[in-house]
This record gives sequence, C-alpha cells and structure tokens, in this order.
Amino acid sequence: ETGEKSGPVYIIPVDQEIETGLEKFMRRGFKEAAKMNAGLIVLEINTPGGLVDTADKIGQLIRDSNITTVAYIQGNAASAGSYIALNADKIVMKPGSMIGAAAMVDRTGKRVEDAKLVAYWKSKMSAAAESSGRDSKIAEGMADINMVVDMPAIGEKKEKGDIIALSSEQALKVGYADHIASTPDE
Repeated sequence: ETGEKSGPVYIIPVDQEIETGLEKFMRRGFKEAAKMNAGLIVLEINTPGGLVDTADKIGQLIRDSNITTVAYIQGNAASAGSYIALNADKIVMKPGSMIGAAAMVDRTGKRVEDAKLVAYWKSKMSAAAESSGRDSKIAEGMADINMVVDMPAIGEKKEKGDIIALSSEQALKVGYADHIASTPDE
C-alpha cells in the first residue's frame, strides 16, 4: 500500500462502452499520468459495461499502476464497469450513482447461462473485490443470478433470481464505497 504522494491529479473519463477503444484510451492516460508524475489517477466512471475480456485488461492496467487510483462513480458502474471500479484502490460514489448488475450478457443483451463463463466472470469479480479488501460474496452476487447473498449491513438478502446493484448509500454501508462525494474535487 503506497502512501499518498503529492503530484498532479490525473482524471480519466470512463464514460463509454467498455471496448478496445476505451482500453487504448486508458493505456495512453495511464502513460501520460506517469510522465506527469501524477500523485493520483481518478477514473470518472459512468458506463453501461461492455466486453469482459477488455474489462479484464483494463483491470490489469489499474492493478499494475504504481499511482494510486480512485474510481469516482458519477453515474452507473454497471456490469463490467463495476469490475473496473473494484480494481481501483478506492471507490468514491456520487449520490444517486450505482455499482453492480454485472450478470454476463451476450451481444443481443440476453443473459449468458453458460455455467463455465458465469463461473469465470464470478471469480474475476470476486478477486477484484478481494484485492481492495471488500466482501467478495457481494461481487459474486453482482455477477451470478443464482447466488443467495446475505447483506445484514443494509438489511437485505439477495435471493435467487436477483442480481445485486447497490446505490451509493448501500455501497457505503457494505464497504463497496469508501466515500460519497458530489464532485470529483471533493
């Protein structure tokens, strides 16, 4: 765990579908931030999600960075967007934002039933949550519709057939958000 280092704050918007264009854009951003000796990278997230393999590469990019990263969720960190947020060192959410709803879907938007694919994605979500010391069961419940997950901190239980999507307030209570802030400056 690196201490807060001083240096400019570098903001990278993640406000589109997660596909290879976004990955290239983020790679450039992380390179530039390193060149600038940034002390912090803020990922401003508002995405419906996208390609799992691309999200995986972006997650790796975030984890490999020597610069502290904060995911600032200003809208939705849905689906693969929640995976990206979970790889950051800290998660800050804007009031009214959302994280979760990460069930895998195919190109037509139909839910993927393939048990192997679901298990793979679930393990990715789980590992990302664990990497930042969060409850991995909740991440798994964001990805797997068949899981039952108890969330006593918010007095809720995810039943079979539901998928977990957390509001900023709920995320704070279950440890999926470190802070709530209305602006990136905050």
